[in-house]
Parts: sequence; structure tokens; C-alpha cells
Amino acid sequence: MKNLLKGNKGISLVTLSITVAVILILTNVVIYNTADSIRTTKLNNMQADIENLRDKISNYYSEYGNIPANKSIEYTNTSHIDSISQATDIGPFYVIDLAAMENVTLNYGKDYEKIRNGEATTEEQINQLKDLYIINSTSHNIFYVQGIKIDDETFYTDYSAEDSDKVAVELHFKEEMQERSIDQIQPGQTSDKNENYQDKNGDKAIIPAGFKILPGAETISDGLVIQDENQNEFVWVPVTNELQYTRNKDYANKDISSVVYTDTGYLPEEIQPATEDRSSNNEEKEKQIVLNVGGFYISRFEAGIENDKLVSKKDATVWKNISQANAKSEAKTFIDNDNVKSSLCSGIQWDVTMSFVNEKLDVNGNYFSVTSYSEERHKNVVETSGKNEKDKVCNIYDLEGNCNEYVAERTNSSNSYIRRGGTIINDNSSFESASERYEDNGQGSPETSFRFVLYVTNNT
Repeated sequence: MKNLLKGNKGISLVTLSITVAVILILTNVVIYNTADSIRTTKLNNMQADIENLRDKISNYYSEYGNIPANKSIEYTNTSHIDSISQATDIGPFYVIDLAAMENVTLNYGKDYEKIRNGEATTEEQINQLKDLYIINSTSHNIFYVQGIKIDDETFYTDYSAEDSDKVAVELHFKEEMQERSIDQIQPGQTSDKNENYQDKNGDKAIIPAGFKILPGAETISDGLVIQDENQNEFVWVPVTNELQYTRNKDYANKDISSVVYTDTGYLPEEIQPATEDRSSNNEEKEKQIVLNVGGFYISRFEAGIENDKLVSKKDATVWKNISQANAKSEAKTFIDNDNVKSSLCSGIQWDVTMSFVNEKLDVNGNYFSVTSYSEERHKNVVETSGKNEKDKVCNIYDLEGNCNEYVAERTNSSNSYIRRGGTIINDNSSFESASERYEDNGQGSPETSFRFVLYVTNNT
């Protein structure tokens, strides 16, 4: 028995150590491969998102001739991607408007919902979001702001720094839109029907029948001007999405959302709701027709009067001492046909216009601020329309100086009516800004006029 036991040797310590070491190595390999697989999956998911977005954006561009993005708010939190965004990505970045495209399903980009539901609306708020996809307006390259980190490297797009000068995405129109872009209405040509127009930057407008683009004023961001056969002039205010078409509810740090509402009876008969509800119906109808065509036209000048008729012309006598009720009535009579209709400018439209012109360059090369004033825009006397070239921005005159102007807006308190813009005089004997807001009894004054708008009602 002893001999038998003596010959049955056990596992040696060396063998055991080697076995444990092998098991540890295999375990680490499995763990590493699993982690590596997870990281690779994340990267592949981001790249799949970008490929999906690129396809959707190309289809959108083919249909509409523009990228799906809110160009009123630039995304500037991009310093961390500068190392791979250099040669072709020279234009501003914008958040991709996922809601503008159909059937977009992504792995990442959840912060877009905060923009969509109104949780983030300002440039500062939007630039704090990182789980977003953004697009460069020049190269059309797409980046994931938050990035996917693998070891010591973070990936933000589906190309490397070495490829950055080779991968600009060239988007195309459909063939019929390419032909149309060549044949589209040119400055100086009078349109015989509502015509789609696209400027050199790719921005779009609709030129109503009977109007022409004023030569030298054909760029939308600088103020596209149209003119009718009687030399009345209007400027296109682009509206690219619903979030852009909102009332500015904060004036002098006072929330006005509960005390102001859009007035009734200012919309053209075919547009205004059958049952007028001051709290919602008028505003919704107005918004629908504007969003349907991507903007509206605002009179280039304060309301003028010529041979007892309403005009929007330079050097016209400004129509002042008019009540708000009569301003509503006169504005609706300017034009009313199957292609275009007119009305008194609403409070929301004034705010959208303020957003459009704010911080744009004026004739002196200075940035026009709608919340501050410049004395050179105020002449202390009511001059003829468009007289003061220094009070012009985006080709729109007298937003700050000359008269302030009635809009289709009222308050719940004391049945007050709203005037907007700067004026030559006020109770404090000081100048006011273009975004200024006043209340009065709606009976008019020597320093009060109005401004009106055009709705394009037939979207070609």
C-alpha cells in the first residue's frame, strides 16, 4: 500500500501557478475584448447615425434646397473638434433639425428633444447641450458633439483629421429643381405667379405674383426687397421653424405672457378663424400661413399715405394720427387676391422681425441692437418715410426712429393697445429702442403710425 501511495504524485505548486496565470490571462483577454467590443459598438453606432443623417439630409436638400437646421442660432461649442475640422468646415455649425425629416431613428442625439420641447431655446442654452448632432453649413459634414471615447482618443465624426480636406459632402437638387434653379425668377423680372426663389446662400423665399426682386437687394439675410408695379416695397422675413415664430415675452424684466394677446379682426377674411378666440386661434392661423411658406413680408417703410391710399414707399408722408382700429382696417385693404394678402403687423411678427435684424450691420457698419438706441437714428421730428438712412437695417427703415407703430396686440389691463419701436419723443424725453413696447388707448397720436405685412397664400 505504501508503495502504491508513494507512486501517486499530486499537482505540483509550479503547475498550479502556471494554471492560475493562464486563467488570469484568458480572463483579462475576455474582459478586454468585451470592453473593446462595447467601445467598437458605440463607435459603429455613431457612424451609423451619421450615415443615416447624411442620407436623410441629402433627401431633404434635394426636396427643399437647404439643410434642415435652425440657422437663427449658431452652435459654437466646437473647440474640441477643431483638430479634425479645419480645411472644409469653414462655415458656421448648426444643430440638425431632426423634426424636419421623416423616419429618423438614431442611437445618440437625445438632447435634441430639449430643443424640440422648448426646454432649451436660447443660444446659450443650446450650446450647453452635447448629446447632439451638428452640421457645418459649408461642408455639410456632420459631427457628434459629445463624441465616442476609445482609450485615449475621442471620435466625433466618421472621418479622421487626415481626411478633413477630402470629405466635404456635396448635396444636390433633384433634376427638376436643378432646372428650376437655372430658370428661377431673376432680380428685376416681374413674376406672373408665385415663384420660388433661392439666393446665392441657398436661402429661400417666395416672390408673389405681380412683384419683382429689387436689383441689388436679392440676398435674404441682408434683406430681400420686392416691389410691386406701384413701387411699394417689402422685405422678406424668413421663418424656418416653429420655435422661431414666437412672441418675446420678456420686456424690461417683466413677463408679459399673461397680459398680452393677439388682437382680433386684423387677419384677412379668408385667413382669420371662423370663431375668434383672442388667446389662441388668431395666433395659430397666423403662424400656420407663415410656416407654410417659410416667412412673411414686412413693409419696408412705415405706413405712408399717397392720394388717400396706403403705401410702403420711400419719401412718402407717414400716416400718423390714426387709431389702431383704422390701422387694422387700412392694412387689410392694401392687397387681397388669391396669391397674397395684407394685414396689420402682429406683435409676434414684430418680435420675429427684431430677431431677424438684431446685430446685423447698419449703413455705418455698426451692429444694430434692437434693445438699445443710437441718437443718430432719432431726428426729433417726423420725417417722410425712409428719410434717415442711418435708421436702416436689413433694408428696413425707421424701426427705431421717426414714429412708433401700432401692432395687432392688446393687453388685459384697461383695454390697452400696443405700439412698438422707437419714436421721436416720449414721456421721459429720451430715445427708445426698436423693440420698445408701449400701451395706449388706441386713438393715435402725432408720433404714432403703423406697419403692415404681406402673407403669401399660394405656396408653389
